[in-house]
Amino acid sequence: METQRANSQFTIVAIDDEPINLATLSEILANEGYRVIVTSRARKAIALIKNQLPDLILLDIYMPGLNGIEICRALRDDPVCREIPVIFLTASTSDNELGYGAGAKDYIVKPFAAEVLLSCVAKQLHSSR
Repeated sequence: METQRANSQFTIVAIDDEPINLATLSEILANEGYRVIVTSRARKAIALIKNQLPDLILLDIYMPGLNGIEICRALRDDPVCREIPVIFLTASTSDNELGYGAGAKDYIVKPFAAEVLLSCVAKQLHSSR
């Protein structure tokens, strides 16, 4: 209970074009007390992030339209958003170099275990404070 209360101070934006992935992320994170905002619309994601200024972004790499790499680069170019940690979500184990090159702090391979997600999220949230 204490962990959930501590986590409630953090807002996480999750961006993925698959509704099932967003539902899974939202459920896992909300059960731990995090405030979660989800979107499947890559083009609106940047405006959403600028409006909400979350503490962390979970971002799928491969999406139609703008992909996660392009979104991450756009955020890194914006002085308001550049310090928000980004964790990439990807089905490919060979995307880590691409993701780190775009400015991601970490990446998680899908499908993922809830424990892996929560560990990566906690690591980024507590190292960015």
